[in-house]
Amino acid sequence: MKTATENKTTRNTTSRLFQFYILLLTAINVAYLAIEMYKSKVSQPFLATGKITKSEFVKLDTLFSYSAIIETALIALIGLYALMVFTQNSNTLFSFVVNHIQILGLFFTFSYALSWMTSASIESLSGHLLGPSLITLAVFGYYLVKRLPKGLIAKKA
Repeated sequence: MKTATENKTTRNTTSRLFQFYILLLTAINVAYLAIEMYKSKVSQPFLATGKITKSEFVKLDTLFSYSAIIETALIALIGLYALMVFTQNSNTLFSFVVNHIQILGLFFTFSYALSWMTSASIESLSGHLLGPSLITLAVFGYYLVKRLPKGLIAKKA
C-alpha cells in the first residue's frame, strides 16, 4: 500500500506528464495547421489558372509529406498515451476519453475558426483529427466493455 507521500508524488508526476503531453499535442496540432494553411496559400495560383509549375508541384509534394508525417506523429502520440492508460485503472480510461473529447473538440473548433479566416478548407484543417477521434472511440468502447457486469458476459456465453 502506498503512503500519502508516494501517492502525491505519483499524482504530481502524472500531472506533469499529462501537461507535457497536452503541450506536445498542441504543438503538433499547430504545426499541422500551419502547414495546411501554407499549402492552401501555395495552391491558390494553381487553382486559379489550372496550371502548375514543376517547382510548385515539388513544394506542394513536400508539404503533403510534412503534413502526413505530422499527422502520423499525432496518431502515434495519442496511441502511445492510450496504451499507457490501459495499464492504469478504469477511472483513468474514462478520464482519458473525457479529456480527449474536450481536446479534440477544442482543436476542431480552432480549425473551423481558421477555415473561416483563411482560404484553407475545413476538411484540410481538421482531417488530422479523424485518427485521434477513432482512438478515443476505441478506448471508450474498451472502457464500456470492461465496465460490463461479469454476470452479463457469462450469461451470453
